[in-house]
Amino acid sequence: MVRSDKARNIAAMKPACELTARRQQIRDRLLAAGGRLIASQGLGQVSVADILTEAGVSRRTFYCYFSNKHELAAGVIEGALRAGTAMIEGLARQRPAAILPGVVACYRALWATHRDALLAISSLDPEIRPYIEEAHQVFGAALKSQLARAERAGLLRNGNAVFTFRVISRTAVPLLRIYAEHPEGERLYEESMLALLDGGGNDD
Repeated sequence: MVRSDKARNIAAMKPACELTARRQQIRDRLLAAGGRLIASQGLGQVSVADILTEAGVSRRTFYCYFSNKHELAAGVIEGALRAGTAMIEGLARQRPAAILPGVVACYRALWATHRDALLAISSLDPEIRPYIEEAHQVFGAALKSQLARAERAGLLRNGNAVFTFRVISRTAVPLLRIYAEHPEGERLYEESMLALLDGGGNDD
């Protein structure tokens, strides 16, 4: 297949880029700029040119790190998924009673450190899915594993890990958005989420 002029141009702009400290700073700047724009406008409304302006870098620099805006968006989201997976996997060392509070704390922590990524995930563009599929599956598997422990201990309000996973998937980020500007938002978020999830139990 003959490559298009655009494809050849992108390939030419994307030399092998060893992530030295300086290069890592530039990549992080692109991720932060892209994350802000995608979270506020949606990926469909954001162009590479918009990201360049927001980050203050050249087009050549952009293509040194990312092939397109979807790859950049995936980079934003993957950082949150990896951080979230680490926190959820850490719950395996805790008693079952700590699982649901720990899951809620995980989302609060991600909101503090990866807010743009959570907002991007909540309105996920289908074109990003292939880029983040593996990281998304790993996070989901870690969460389901801990919810299964909570189910066995009788800790889930609905009694079922699958349904609890769905509740978390559909409410965790929207509730964070609702309480984001409330002076007691953290407390209210925790209470609201646990009211949805926690059914008490034996903690065995």
